[in-house]
Amino acid sequence: MDAKWADVQEDFCRAANHFKMSKMIFDNGGLDADSTNGYMARMALMHSMQTGYTSFEDGLKKIFAVIAEPTPLGGDDWSWDTALLSRATKNLKSERPAIFSPQFLEIAGRVRRFRHAAATDYDNLTVAEASGSVDAATLMAENLTDEFERFRNAMEASSSKSAPRSPRG
Repeated sequence: MDAKWADVQEDFCRAANHFKMSKMIFDNGGLDADSTNGYMARMALMHSMQTGYTSFEDGLKKIFAVIAEPTPLGGDDWSWDTALLSRATKNLKSERPAIFSPQFLEIAGRVRRFRHAAATDYDNLTVAEASGSVDAATLMAENLTDEFERFRNAMEASSSKSAPRSPRG
């Protein structure tokens, strides 16, 4: 792998690991227990989901840096992360293919919404609400590398087509 992509790959591996841990925490149960153990399970789940999504987002921001494309304007407010995902699914024919498929965007959007809920409404987490988000995070973990590799390969193929050829001697 070209060194310029190594940091992106590392962030995506971290994200996938956090999402896998989220699934394990969820599957261990006890989230709805009214006890210290229930509290710890809920906090661990929310933290692992938030950390996984933040690692994913960090990797996405690094992709934009590698390809010299600015991230959306707006800072770090709640609409900015939606715009970041949206930009990643746009196919800019003259500059780059879509970074992620629309299907992946839908999955990532579900996890992003969970991150928002965990950061703002953490006292009201329910197992039912968390279940779909954990399933989405599991799908992200399973598909993130393939989505990234598809994009990276397309970018490297297009750059090799536009690279000047050396004269034969």
